[in-house]
Amino acid sequence: MKNIILLLLPILFACNATKTATTTSGSISATAPYKWTNSFPRTIRISQQFNDDEAAAILLMSNAWSDSVDNEKNFMSYGSDVTEKTNNITNLDSLYDGVMGVYKCSNWPNSLPGSALAVTQIFGRRYNAGEDNEFVNIEHADIIINDDFYDFDTTDTGSGFDFRTVVLHEMGHFLGLQHKSSNSNRNLSVMFPSIDPTEAKRYPKAHDISDIADKYNISIGGAGPMSAGHKPNYSIKEGDPGKPVRILLELQANGDCVHKEDGVEVSRHGIH
Repeated sequence: MKNIILLLLPILFACNATKTATTTSGSISATAPYKWTNSFPRTIRISQQFNDDEAAAILLMSNAWSDSVDNEKNFMSYGSDVTEKTNNITNLDSLYDGVMGVYKCSNWPNSLPGSALAVTQIFGRRYNAGEDNEFVNIEHADIIINDDFYDFDTTDTGSGFDFRTVVLHEMGHFLGLQHKSSNSNRNLSVMFPSIDPTEAKRYPKAHDISDIADKYNISIGGAGPMSAGHKPNYSIKEGDPGKPVRILLELQANGDCVHKEDGVEVSRHGIH
């Protein structure tokens, strides 16, 4: 099965959606930013299904995000390993359990396409729907690696997709970064939504560092995080209770970027 899926290259991660969907609360933007508004570090737990090399790689890739902003933010810390829901995840909603994890799944859920290399699932609350400062406050997130259909390489042997590249990308989603889907960004961002088996991106690139600094108001090298007049407004309008939302960022092998909210596809498009 794994070798069959590899023939469907190029592989795409999730999408930076361009459409909007209409709900009873008004028009929502699939490109509205995601952000943790509570304090860092966020505690993550690693599935015991990962071997020692894979677990070490996960730690390195999460540290790479903190290192990219001169350790101004310690974004993630790690608790004890996850012993449950590691191999047979049948209900994605069940992951919203107060334990944020990186999971290795060798029995891929039927609710996800077999072409998915990895997914990041975000639970949050959408505020200011339909307004210029619409955003999603992240409350919970998990990363799920597809070990059912794909081989991953942690030892630079070329035996599969580069595990560190995949994890670094998914960690970017965990922190609230969306995709850079323009081909001009391929070498400037780890959030470009495609990867091939020979590609290795193990450090955040220039656009990633700028985006994470802007999102969390981090000054780098004595410079402010934003150009004047571009600082995002994450304030909540008075009386807005927010709308619960589940966002699934999934990889597709068919050349499309797909963005789903509450199990419904809100956008599909290709790289441009």
